[in-house]
Amino acid sequence: SSGIFANGGNSFGTAAVLGTNDAQSLTFETDANPRMTILATGKVGVNETAPTGNLHLSNTGAVDLRIQDKSGTPVTMRILSQGGANYIESGTDFTNTTSADLHFTDMMGVNKWMTIKADGKVGINTNAPATNF
Repeated sequence: SSGIFANGGNSFGTAAVLGTNDAQSLTFETDANPRMTILATGKVGVNETAPTGNLHLSNTGAVDLRIQDKSGTPVTMRILSQGGANYIESGTDFTNTTSADLHFTDMMGVNKWMTIKADGKVGINTNAPATNF
């Protein structure tokens, strides 16, 4: 039937939209408990019905945010400032997929303001610290 989301999948023949047409939030539940809420402002809460950030994760125990690449290729994570001029970067080493360093750097990675090496050494204004901080 048109406009109905059915258990097991749908074939609409066009893009499907699930949501609200007013300023109300959309909540997904399991076991009668809210698990994910999308506010009209676009903020998303996981186990949080009143998210205060763009993505708000909440839990009564430890919160585990996991972003995993199962392709076997090196992974880089970046947290960027507006326009990407500055960022925090970490990941796996591109040559042997071992633990990599954590860098606080400019967009091009030229100016590394602080580096925390995989072995625990910390450097300020150097990307090759020789001793522990």
